[in-house]
This record gives sequence, structure tokens and C-alpha cells, in this order.
Amino acid sequence: TIPPSNRQAAAGEVFRQTDLDAAPAARAGRYAALLDQLAAGGRFDTVSLTTAGALVGLGMVSAVTTDCGECSEGGIFLTWHIVPATHQFVSADSFHALGVRLLAGRGITSRDRWGTEPVAVVSRGLALRHFQHGEAIGRKLLLGDDHRTWHTVVGIVDDPPLRGVGAE
Repeated sequence: TIPPSNRQAAAGEVFRQTDLDAAPAARAGRYAALLDQLAAGGRFDTVSLTTAGALVGLGMVSAVTTDCGECSEGGIFLTWHIVPATHQFVSADSFHALGVRLLAGRGITSRDRWGTEPVAVVSRGLALRHFQHGEAIGRKLLLGDDHRTWHTVVGIVDDPPLRGVGAE
């Protein structure tokens, strides 16, 4: 058997939710029910949910506001850093499925569902550049166009591998 950290997905199945017009809470409930149903059958060793493009390293790019603390930018101390960042929405097994290594804190769990405290896991690069002393866990950030919902950073993952011609 191949250790989980070195395993590459050889085969799998992709499911897509087709009724996307529902309210976000109802849509989240349907996604959670689908994940629970697929995981309960024992047919799959990994069941995850990601936004479109995550499998090839793509995601939504939007402004992320970090509660940096006392970070200097050009010699000026700024509490808030507003930076463009690629973000993806994932489920509990997504980091495992994508081969992304957790460096600190925790990943997303099955308890992180709609209606619970919003959480985020950030990359090492974002943590080092946009949180005081690289200490992101426990700090807050805003994602994209939602300027009201603060997410608590619960984990830091390794930077994803670069993809594409000349990426390395």
C-alpha cells in the first residue's frame, strides 16, 4: 500500500450539483448531504468538494483583507492588508484529495458547515507576507466582495505547486 501522503489519484468519479439556483444555505445543505451519502457507503476512500478549477490549480481571484496586526508595507505600519489572492471553497477531504500538506493548525473539518463560524485555511506564502510574523492562525480575514463576514484562520497549508509552462 502507498502511504497517503505519496498517493496519486488513479481514478475517481466527479459529481456535479445541477440545481444551483437555490439560496446559499439550501445549496450548502444539499452539498453536505451528498458528501455524507458518498462517504457513508464505503465505496470511496476520499470524498471532497471543491470549487471549479481547483483540480488544476485555478480558483477565483479577488481581494482578500487580512487582519495583519502590525505589518510594515513600504515603511508604513498597516493593520489591514488588502491583496489579490486566489481562493477556493473546499470540504474536509479536499486538501488530502489535492495532495496539499497542512503545515500548522487544522484543516477544514466536517463540522465547518453553513451556519457555523466561518473559517479559512491560508497558504504559507499568504501567512508569511500578510500576517504579523507569519502568525495567521487565530487572526481574521475577509474574502472577496463580502465585506461583512470575517473568517477565522484555523490552518496554514504548503504553497500549491506551480503549474504551467515555465512555472518552476
